[in-house]
Amino acid sequence: KGVAAKLGLDYATLSKHNPKLIYASASGYGPNGPDSGEPSFDYMGLARSGVMTAVGEPDMAVHEEVLATAQRHGGELRETIHTVISESEGAYVAECLEVGVVTQGESLDETLRNLREAVELFMDDEEPAALGLVPNPRLAISFETTAH
Repeated sequence: KGVAAKLGLDYATLSKHNPKLIYASASGYGPNGPDSGEPSFDYMGLARSGVMTAVGEPDMAVHEEVLATAQRHGGELRETIHTVISESEGAYVAECLEVGVVTQGESLDETLRNLREAVELFMDDEEPAALGLVPNPRLAISFETTAH
């Protein structure tokens, strides 16, 4: 709990730089309760929600409801290109997960400018639907840093 604030990446800090900021945060077990401060991983959410049971063991057939959900969501176009920004050797590196774009900058502001420009240039030569994206997709950005 409170990691974003410790890193200066909380709403109060970031909104000073951009008052129009829309800020969202999520945790594996919610903001309150006995596990709220615990780290969470995808398989923990699958196990606690019961989805892991529906998927079954490696040698079992996939349950029909899981297959139907995957097929239903597989045909939709994504509205977002997910991007991870990390610190690397005194610079910031931004890597898009859905498209082949990687860029960098000496500051976060420069990295974001370079990222927007690189994605725009990439998308100029592509048909968004062929990439599974809507026209003019948004960027969802995660920032990774060390805890110390």
